[in-house]
Amino acid sequence: MTVEVYKGRLFEYGHERRALGRFLQELKNRFGDSDTLYIVVIEIDANGAAADLLLLSNRTMIIADLKELTAAKEEDARNIQIEGGSNGVWKYSIGEGGEKIPLGGYSNKGKNPYKQLEGMRHNFADWLSIKIPALTGDSWNHNTSLKYIKSWAVLSPGFNELLEKLELPWEDIQSQRNWFKLIPLNKLAWEFHCTTDLNFEFTERQLHAIVDELGATKVENWGEILPEYFPADLPPLPSVFLFSRINEMGELIGRDHEVDEVMQWLLQESTSIIAINGAGGVGKTSLLGYLAKQTSNSGWRIRYLSCKEKEFTIETFLAAIASEVDDRVMGRLMVDNKVPLIDRLELGLNFLEDQKTILMID
Repeated sequence: MTVEVYKGRLFEYGHERRALGRFLQELKNRFGDSDTLYIVVIEIDANGAAADLLLLSNRTMIIADLKELTAAKEEDARNIQIEGGSNGVWKYSIGEGGEKIPLGGYSNKGKNPYKQLEGMRHNFADWLSIKIPALTGDSWNHNTSLKYIKSWAVLSPGFNELLEKLELPWEDIQSQRNWFKLIPLNKLAWEFHCTTDLNFEFTERQLHAIVDELGATKVENWGEILPEYFPADLPPLPSVFLFSRINEMGELIGRDHEVDEVMQWLLQESTSIIAINGAGGVGKTSLLGYLAKQTSNSGWRIRYLSCKEKEFTIETFLAAIASEVDDRVMGRLMVDNKVPLIDRLELGLNFLEDQKTILMID
């Protein structure tokens, strides 16, 4: 379909304009020919929810806040560690033993991304609960709106997810459809593209009505807002972040038999697939969370995929695995459509097997 950009206000800071430019170019060049309409609204202000970006598609609604790690360079991203909690100052360091620098710099260290986005999300939910019934005919109250709003802190130039040390209420976040996420800038376009919520679906008319209610105006010439950033060559294809964090359960009551059975199966080399079936709400995801805790302590690497949140296809799966492979030739073969699919799958599965991986698909 296309990518449409609207503005409420213009960005105040240069790092926001640079981040927006990179994001828009990747979004348009990589996904602009898809069947989906992507809407990007810059600097919204809805009932006090002043956010850098609002990202909309027919099944996606995301508030994104752009943050810059001022002391880091592009080449530092793989070595950047983030730490913080639901309160207090977040910090980052570059490399092992590096100086811990407040996120936002020493002069602006009071802002906590989690708290900021939590407030934005509630304010935007209030606005939606008033506007959506009139725009779509659906009955959205405050709590309904909260379920549908994703809120992401986007870091530039990036960070290493494997080194992340965030002490956040992950169980509460997961129970509210994983509303909060911290992602690197170079994954924002991909995350927007593949994140979906099957509980609502906007028409194009309804999407445009939401933008009109926000008072945003369409940007016909992107150069007006991005005069300094449109290089001839795209940045390298970003890593694909298909897998998400599972809430590891330290205790599980009444499932000893199931746990013992699965653990026994995992010890057998012949085991490749274990199906955990049951009606909705009986505790399948909780069982996976407990198993993740037990197996990760035994050296297994857990990759969890929630099909409620991500568009899971063979191609997205292979792209996600290819982004983790150090051997660039092998990584390219996995996503090369000229290579037979069965051969590409074999490469990807062999890589996971070598890593002693448990792939949990929920």
